[in-house]
Formats: sequence, structure tokens, C-alpha cells
Amino acid sequence: MAEREQRVAFIDFLKGVCIFLVVWGHSIQYLSSSGYDFWNNRIFIFIYSFHMPLFMMLSGLFFIRSMSLPFGVVLKKRFFQLILPSIVWGGRCHYFYLPISKVLKSYPDR
Repeated sequence: MAEREQRVAFIDFLKGVCIFLVVWGHSIQYLSSSGYDFWNNRIFIFIYSFHMPLFMMLSGLFFIRSMSLPFGVVLKKRFFQLILPSIVWGGRCHYFYLPISKVLKSYPDR
């Protein structure tokens, strides 16, 4: 069995911080009261000024490792890491959303 490569703890920590900032930014954007102008929120502006570019840069640091693998191996790995979970999650959300949306549409608007 091949020895697994060591992860860089600091990079993993920074990725975790970026994921937290994404969640926080979306919380500011979508959980605020109606009519709230989040574009003038200083925390929102600060978070959105760097969090995604930093996350992409950190992810790109290790992209070169994928280039040394055969294309079929990379494609299979990415399918099981990204595409399959997206399909399963989307199907699950759709399965639960349909009955709930029919119930919600039956209530009159207030």
C-alpha cells in the first residue's frame, strides 16, 4: 500500500476559515430582514473582498499533483468527490422539496 502524502495543516486551517467566511457571508446576505441592504454592511464587504480568491489560490496550490496522474484517474476521482455527491444531494433536496412546496402553495398569501 502506498504511503499517503502528508497534509499541510496550515493550508487546511486556512481553507476551513474560508469555508466559514462563505457561510457567514451568505448568512449576512440571506438571513437578514427583508429590505436589508447587505452591500453596505462592512463585514459583508470585508468577507467578500478576499474569501473566494483566497480559497481558489489555496486549492490551486495542490493542483499540480493532479497533473502527474493519468486523465482517467483524475476524472474518476473528481467524479466521486464532486459530481456524485452533487447529484445525490440535488436529488435528495428535490425529493424533499416537492411535497413541501405543494403544501406551502396551498396556503393563501398574507
